[in-house]
Amino acid sequence: MARSESLVPRTLRVLVAWRPESTGAEPLTLAAWLARTLPVELRVVTTHQRPWPALPKRSAKYQRWLGKQSLACERAVAHALDEAGVPRRQWNENYSVFLDGPTEDELITRAAEDFDTSVVIVGSRAAGPAGRFRPGSIAEALLYSSPRPLALAPKKVTLAKRGIKRVNFGYLDAAHAGSNPALDAAAMLASEVGAKLRLLVFSPSGIADAPLEDASEPGLEHTTEWREHALAQLDRVRDQLAERYPDLELTSSVATGRGWSGAIGALKWKKGDILCLGSQPAGPLERVFAGSSMRTFLGHISVPTVLFPAAEPPRAS
Repeated sequence: MARSESLVPRTLRVLVAWRPESTGAEPLTLAAWLARTLPVELRVVTTHQRPWPALPKRSAKYQRWLGKQSLACERAVAHALDEAGVPRRQWNENYSVFLDGPTEDELITRAAEDFDTSVVIVGSRAAGPAGRFRPGSIAEALLYSSPRPLALAPKKVTLAKRGIKRVNFGYLDAAHAGSNPALDAAAMLASEVGAKLRLLVFSPSGIADAPLEDASEPGLEHTTEWREHALAQLDRVRDQLAERYPDLELTSSVATGRGWSGAIGALKWKKGDILCLGSQPAGPLERVFAGSSMRTFLGHISVPTVLFPAAEPPRAS
């Protein structure tokens, strides 16, 4: 089963990557937002990079240090979760985990596997602009390697008080518009929470904005063909989903503009929106993989975004 299918409908097991010394609580705020919409079991992982040679883990000195750090994190996490408004009934019994090691993204991946995580939430770097997502070094590494879905929390984003109201599924290339495990997960999420599902194709070239009234306009034929192809692909996807989810309210749109910022800005976004994206296969493993276009695109998102791992490629017979 692809990891994409694990987001719903069972209880959402949410792992939040967060440090008490962080300047922002956006990952916790996003976790609280999800908890208003879905049954959630939440755990926070705090990682500490250990650049010096490791003390023997059985040594008394290491155990004292680890115990002190773990207790301080537990207290800080409990306070932060209360501040974020996450009901204690939605906290995991071990709601705070402190891990140390040489590579923090690997520690988070291990924690996600240990918790059988449905989704890992990461925040934007401290210096990022408000309303946008800019990954720090740890999130950057996870964008190329996480075997679990990643939820990206833009900095200082404003969210609807009652949780998810519309699920958006985006394609960054009309050629890839079709059914896949990530789309299925988005449809299941929308169906589970009673939200609308909006299907989107993004184009950063502004190709679909070219004037159509002048038959002599250079590239008119290509522009028309692209527009028709994108709309036809979305229609096929809508028809497929309508058969499987007859009660789901479906809409679709082609979003174009100059650059990814223009394409994203061409659409109206609401406080209750969440965006879902699928990774393109980039190897034999089922994992998140954000290529260069995806990475640039993510720098302009203004709503919480879930990036699903690519489906596991079929094995040769």
